[in-house]
Amino acid sequence: MLWKTLAASCRQAGLGDEPRQVFQALSEIALVDVVLPTRSGTVIRKRCISQPTKHQQILLQRLGRRLPTALESAAK
Repeated sequence: MLWKTLAASCRQAGLGDEPRQVFQALSEIALVDVVLPTRSGTVIRKRCISQPTKHQQILLQRLGRRLPTALESAAK
């Protein structure tokens, strides 16, 4: 189901019929959980997403998608 949906989105965006290449390029965008323990014992957690490459930015733009600017904190 996911592949067919992505294939349809790729066709509509003029990216061809092969969603695997688009998926491969976008799968390289990293999601990182940063955990910072403080002296008081509190733990600060921040979920960060890497900046896409120029190629990835173009793919996202053509697909009408954008990466979130902020994400929920990681679960404890």
